[in-house]
Amino acid sequence: MKSRFALLAALGIAAACTVPAAAAPPTVEMTWMSIANWYFKIGDKRIVMDGYITRVPESLFVASSVFPKDMYTFTKGPYGVDVTAITRVKDAMLGADKLDLLLAGHAHWDHSWDTPAWSRLTGAPMVGSRSACLQANAQGVTGDSCRIV
Repeated sequence: MKSRFALLAALGIAAACTVPAAAAPPTVEMTWMSIANWYFKIGDKRIVMDGYITRVPESLFVASSVFPKDMYTFTKGPYGVDVTAITRVKDAMLGADKLDLLLAGHAHWDHSWDTPAWSRLTGAPMVGSRSACLQANAQGVTGDSCRIV
């Protein structure tokens, strides 16, 4: 009888002291896409950082006389964004999910070149430097669709 009472008392105290379990934290998944490009899934949020998919051919670049070892100083002419390749990557990566945000790390071509196309294709807003947002504006991303930080 005493052991039964002790057991019931212990169970009662344990039940009274139990703290409800906290909700599990959101999951974080990071996928390296290439160069400095990342795809983040944080809970139900989807974020692309840089998203440079177009491959500008090396033959298009020329060095300057000031920096002869930097072959990426200038280009011989304009080069377009490969919207078809970006669309294929977007569809494979997101499926039916919505892209929530685009981050442009800085305004070098191998980081921010395709970010405006991602914004136009997905409707996701961009966050970047003034230079990145000016590039985005030149590619048709206007107004509040690019936030300068």
